[in-house]
Amino acid sequence: MKFTIFAALLLTLLAARHAAAADEVLLAADKQARLPIVVGQQASERTQAAAQTLADYLGRISGAAFTVTNGDGSAGLVVGVPGDFPKLPFKTAFPGGPRGREDYLLRSAAEGVWLLGASDLAVTHAVWDLLYRLGYRQFFPGRVWEVISVQQRLSIKVDASESPAFCSRRIWYNWGTLDYNAQPYADWCAKNRHAQGFRLNSGHSYEGIIGANKAEFDKHPEYYSLVEGRRRTGGDAKFCISNPGLRRLVVGWAARIASWAPRISGVLKDGAGNVVFDFGQSEDGWFRVPVPAGQDGKLWKFENSQGTRQLMTIPPYLARSGAELLLPSEVVERDAE
Repeated sequence: MKFTIFAALLLTLLAARHAAAADEVLLAADKQARLPIVVGQQASERTQAAAQTLADYLGRISGAAFTVTNGDGSAGLVVGVPGDFPKLPFKTAFPGGPRGREDYLLRSAAEGVWLLGASDLAVTHAVWDLLYRLGYRQFFPGRVWEVISVQQRLSIKVDASESPAFCSRRIWYNWGTLDYNAQPYADWCAKNRHAQGFRLNSGHSYEGIIGANKAEFDKHPEYYSLVEGRRRTGGDAKFCISNPGLRRLVVGWAARIASWAPRISGVLKDGAGNVVFDFGQSEDGWFRVPVPAGQDGKLWKFENSQGTRQLMTIPPYLARSGAELLLPSEVVERDAE
């Protein structure tokens, strides 16, 4: 118990020391901007747009006119990815990879404020996070729900590194968006850092599976759930998931629509940095991965309906080992070699 309390106090002191290291930086006062917004000479169009958005909203908050200019990253309101700037005053390295593409940092020091992201999307997140810390809110889509916190003196003290708890996250209108609310919804997502690094198609799927495999379901009514003595096949049809044939069909369907293999490049490494699978190595379109130990070192392979071969049970960039890229034996063909 004493150790737990000591550890908690130590962490609190370290966190306080880290926060105290940041300097408070004056951004605007008396309707005069005190810093320019700086982007790299080779900044992407998306980063330039994010910098201009920052200038516009800082102006609306403070009444000052903020300019966007090119610079080396040594001072100012610096907006971009680290590679945009040759003279950053501190070292910045994001971990990279699909889980790190939304990582960003906000840091204030005597010379300015840095809004750096691992990608263009992360840079946009950094801009909206800074504005949030300055009082900006977009509670719901539409102008009525936008809150501009007007301030005569605008300053910030921050040293934060941010990464989303969920790489894929989504909330939406029932039945989707229409022409009048699509753009306000997209704006709300961006302003609340709800724009995703990648998307997962994880909604309702039973009807889609039935539609894509109608002939098989017509042939096998036992794939439908048994309710009060009969198989229900209407619009609210449910699956009899205890049926092994149904399970094979669903796994095979999921593997066929994944279609990741034709777009794969690079290598998969384990925690020690060893290459466990090279996506560039294929034979006649077949990707091969050794099966886990205890399965005779054989290889598994699978052919989907588009004529490409895949081994993936999940998107490859989420795999932590070669074993995670293997399809279940129910839907693969064992290598005869």
